[in-house]
Amino acid sequence: MSKPRVRVITTGGTIAGRRQPSGAVAPALGPRELLDRIPAVRHYAECMLDGWLELPSTAIGFRHMLNLAHRVTDAFADPELAGVVITHGTATLEQTAYFLDVTLGQERPVVVTGALRDPTLPSDDGPANLLHAIQVAACDRSRGLGVLVVMNGTIHCARDVTKTSPANPAAFQSPEFGPLGAVDEDYVFFARRPFRRLPAVMPAVIRARVERIPFAADPSDTLLRAAIEGGADGLVLESGRMSPRYVELLTDAMARGITVVIANPYPTGRLQRNTYRHEGGESHLLSLGMIFAGTSGLKARVKLVALLSAGLSREEIRKQFHAEWQ
Repeated sequence: MSKPRVRVITTGGTIAGRRQPSGAVAPALGPRELLDRIPAVRHYAECMLDGWLELPSTAIGFRHMLNLAHRVTDAFADPELAGVVITHGTATLEQTAYFLDVTLGQERPVVVTGALRDPTLPSDDGPANLLHAIQVAACDRSRGLGVLVVMNGTIHCARDVTKTSPANPAAFQSPEFGPLGAVDEDYVFFARRPFRRLPAVMPAVIRARVERIPFAADPSDTLLRAAIEGGADGLVLESGRMSPRYVELLTDAMARGITVVIANPYPTGRLQRNTYRHEGGESHLLSLGMIFAGTSGLKARVKLVALLSAGLSREEIRKQFHAEWQ
């Protein structure tokens, strides 16, 4: 009996680390070398290999993400392909996964994985993560769930997952609602499904620049003014409520055509929309035309780059964001 066909696209990262003559460890293992480390994979899938990049994920930007989205789309031109697995460095893995979730409308699974411990270290987690990712991509029950992240035996949806530690193999968590499921030996187990998926938006090119601004007590307006005066197309503010000075600057920014998105600065929950009605409170910010995200600021920036680059109007962008929490 033939096995499901899975395309494995490699981009580098810790999972592909190899010790260099200098003593440093850098991405250098190709897809065949990665697959050779998990001989059990032949029991689950027939793997098509695509060695695309050998980069640390800190070097992967939005243009790489868009090229990767097109690469995945091209792969699915094969009607017999069950799914796609992408290996990726973990520093920006959740951002790439979410970009793909925003831009791809595929029913077949796209699974992103990586490693926290490189292959030169004892008990590196890359082989198990890659094997589990291939099992999930080959599983028919993984269809229709959007882009998935598989790490440490758990299955997460790209919208919920975040990296919570720099080196712990269990670093990837879905803090509020938990993972979608797990890989138990030979079985891919799902405990829940995402509530709904939003329509995919694929830009032709990346043309927008979006800056993410944190907010804290007694803030300077230096970063915000620099972003506005530096020509940003969009701003993501991580703050539920803000000072009159920030409100003034953001109101002016919107008048200049800059799209402003407000994101919850905390790991869980959503912004309050009716409770705080004073100047700078959430209700006031909504009344001024600011857009509320249903994800973290990190992911809101990813989404805003994609939507602005695709040429969506501010009202269309508002609908895309507000559908996350309605």
